[in-house]
Amino acid sequence: MISIAALGAKDVPKTLVVILIGLFLGTVGMDLFTSRLRFTYGNIYLVDGIDLVSLLAGLFALAEVYEMSIGDVSKIYVTDSKKASLLYSSKDF
Repeated sequence: MISIAALGAKDVPKTLVVILIGLFLGTVGMDLFTSRLRFTYGNIYLVDGIDLVSLLAGLFALAEVYEMSIGDVSKIYVTDSKKASLLYSSKDF
């Protein structure tokens, strides 16, 4: 948390939100000392907590959806089909 606070010193409210989200996601699962379930809401797949790979993939997907929603999708994702070729030509070498 110290590294997050140091990196986000310029924008304090955003840093606090990121720290709170991180703490909340870190508390999902079974408590190690009391063996009580926290924030699982009856879902057995959350007993072990949130898998890091799944969390990172979901965050990447949310970032892409956000970028696509605010940007012009035709400029980013549409290519010219005449220029796009799967085969190499002699000019490529």
